[in-house]
Amino acid sequence: MEEAGGSSGSRKSTPSKPPPRVRIAPHHLENPRVPYFVAIPTYGRWRPAQQISSERSLRYSNKPFILEKTLGFLTKQKIPVDVVTLFVADAAEEAAYRRALAKSPWANVTIVIGHRGIMAQRNFITEHYEEGAFIFSLDDDLSGFEWKSRPGCQQHCKENFPDGHLEPLIFDAYRRMKQHKAYICGLCPSSNPLVMRVDGLQTNNGEVNGFAYFFINRRLKCLLPTVSDATEDAERSLRYYKNDGIVLRYRMYCGTTLCFGNMCGLQSLFGKPCEPRKVLNERRKQAEREAAQQFVKMFPGLVDVPKAKKQVQTLEVRFIGRGEAIPTSDHSEWLENCKRDSEATKAHMKTYVRKRDRPAPDPNNPAAAATTATASSSRRSLGGEGSAANGNSSSSASKRREPVQMRLSEPRTLGSRWRKRDAAREYVMELSEAEFDNLATAWDEDDVQILSWTYPNSMNYLNDGNSDTTEDEEAGPGQYQRTASSRSSLGSRRGGSFGGDEGGVAKRSLGGG
Repeated sequence: MEEAGGSSGSRKSTPSKPPPRVRIAPHHLENPRVPYFVAIPTYGRWRPAQQISSERSLRYSNKPFILEKTLGFLTKQKIPVDVVTLFVADAAEEAAYRRALAKSPWANVTIVIGHRGIMAQRNFITEHYEEGAFIFSLDDDLSGFEWKSRPGCQQHCKENFPDGHLEPLIFDAYRRMKQHKAYICGLCPSSNPLVMRVDGLQTNNGEVNGFAYFFINRRLKCLLPTVSDATEDAERSLRYYKNDGIVLRYRMYCGTTLCFGNMCGLQSLFGKPCEPRKVLNERRKQAEREAAQQFVKMFPGLVDVPKAKKQVQTLEVRFIGRGEAIPTSDHSEWLENCKRDSEATKAHMKTYVRKRDRPAPDPNNPAAAATTATASSSRRSLGGEGSAANGNSSSSASKRREPVQMRLSEPRTLGSRWRKRDAAREYVMELSEAEFDNLATAWDEDDVQILSWTYPNSMNYLNDGNSDTTEDEEAGPGQYQRTASSRSSLGSRRGGSFGGDEGGVAKRSLGGG
């Protein structure tokens, strides 16, 4: 999930010994308890998780999506049920949530009927609570928080937010809002560790992402978003900054959510559930771009002309304004954390090369040309069958290249991500989208060649022909999941070619000669 720009480098080196964790974090501090409320606007997320999400971990889950996500997170954090309120669109939605939560610890949670649409619903929430109430607003698809606990720019510098520490963070946010005369406080809008810091609060003009934020309620019309559901959190941030001159954002925390990736909720405002997710996302993105153009006129000096982004998840509203961060620890710890963060960032940037800055392959260099052909051929081989089945590919099967060969020229110790396929020296490895995109630079060793690429549950693991049934086996070490399917339904089940709906997982086969 990327909100404020992504990071994709040519190297992903992990140090043998990770840097030490910070000693002081906001959720470790003791603050006076204050009364608070948790508000969760939700729509359609009472359905089973497998119908809402494209995540592989939820593909067999019949548990209500909201229990898998936000309410499950609040359960781990030991948040009392009586402070939580679900805001739904109508009586039918209220009845559906009551049925879905009947046998869970959240059976008696308060449910209030508000309005349809996230912008109208959150405006209703401000009218529902009293003036001065301290409210913690959460999206209904939030898996949890991530905490950057170590300086650095790699993913291992982050860890899951510890269970049972959400209330201390809530009380810390209230104290800092009162201390700095702010009325809204959020988290870092990006999960990129290069953007996050281990210490500090941002106070300048910027996005307070709607997945999780704290605010002290004020019934002022000038603070209510009015433009678009697609950008209501960005507009709220601008209105608060214009009115108060300050918005707070923790730099070391970010929300774990799948922006543009789940059905119902905000997506339901841009089409029907039966429509492809890509179509809904395009409509939502178009609404976002139109709203970003309006913000330039509505908030002169606070918003710059929008710029198109490569990834659909990245917000195209460009905030103007720089400001110094304020420490969340003591002075000596703050200076030490800033120094460590700066040194780690400089060390990372020395070896970091953006894809757009990499030199083009030399056509006169056979090795470089072969490496580039390997990556492009692998992509076509991987997504071809599924794309053709969906009618999303203009190239026919005759134009696709054969899978490139890969072998291990000598025995080596394989990591835990490799799985042995059979008695021969053939293995498979799970790859993320980023690793797949970096294939040209990640696999240039002399003793390794690509043998083949397959998509999860692809033809290599299905019966020949159009068989409708195969036996089901639980995927695990040494075995592979066989799913009832046919060649023609492969693309529709898994979202077409690789890089489609929320990115699949590629499996690489290796064999000895």
